[in-house]
Amino acid sequence: MRVVIISTMAVVIAVDVGCARHPKPASDPEQQRTERLAKRAFGVPQTDGYAYAFATGDCAPNDGPAVSLYLLDARSDSMPPKGRYLRVTIYPDLRVTIYPDYRDRVDSLAHQSFRWQESRGPGVAVLCSEGSCASMNQGQIVFGAVKRGSWLEGQLDLQFTNGIRIRRTFHANWQAKSVVVCG
Repeated sequence: MRVVIISTMAVVIAVDVGCARHPKPASDPEQQRTERLAKRAFGVPQTDGYAYAFATGDCAPNDGPAVSLYLLDARSDSMPPKGRYLRVTIYPDLRVTIYPDYRDRVDSLAHQSFRWQESRGPGVAVLCSEGSCASMNQGQIVFGAVKRGSWLEGQLDLQFTNGIRIRRTFHANWQAKSVVVCG
């Protein structure tokens, strides 16, 4: 009798744990609405891809200096890259310093943090795939170490208008354009 009770309890626990790993979609309309709102507010995490990164000099909309960071699935020399990519363009506040070359601008990013709230911030970000792009709603990028003219690293957490959220670290090689003239 004890063996039957213990065996029955083990089966009930195993089924309960198995069901907990595979949650069923909400059947309650209010629960479905809550899940949709949560996805819209917090994004759907995208954890695969974007293994290759590079940074390059760019221009801000006011013709001031900027730096663009690209994250891609594979190395690409075309601009804009072919295939799926993420581009973050930072317009750091460089009003008081005139840099003779973009490598100096990249150096100024070391250990700096940039935040966007409701699409307003020190630059823009787009997530592009198959000819269409989604703009960033909100996010943050934190730069770590920078080696002048060689690479920069950091982490980003960005949410886009299509509901995708990208959160990852990066190590981007510096890719100099032949000539970047702003203004």
